[in-house]
Amino acid sequence: MIKVTMLVPKSYNDGKPVEQSYHDSVAEWFVNRFGGVTVSECSGKYRMANGTIANDSMVAYSVCCEQGGLYDIGNVAKDIAIGLKQECVYVEHCDITMELITP
Repeated sequence: MIKVTMLVPKSYNDGKPVEQSYHDSVAEWFVNRFGGVTVSECSGKYRMANGTIANDSMVAYSVCCEQGGLYDIGNVAKDIAIGLKQECVYVEHCDITMELITP
């Protein structure tokens, strides 16, 4: 099992906000593909290809899935990068042990 987190910007490069409906559709894709998603807001800094440092507000989408799910997430990340005109989309993944505790 792996945990995958993808960060999607809350604003376009020109500063205009990414529509909430866009973020809703990303979350819906994760739910449809993996049965659930954890969504949280975060911020960070990123060095652009031209050397300038950008401050980013992002939405983090995290799921636990089998290794094969990483391929699908990578394809969605590419689509998001193209759609939002980003140099890249950050995707982090690592092996984990996960369990659901029931009463």
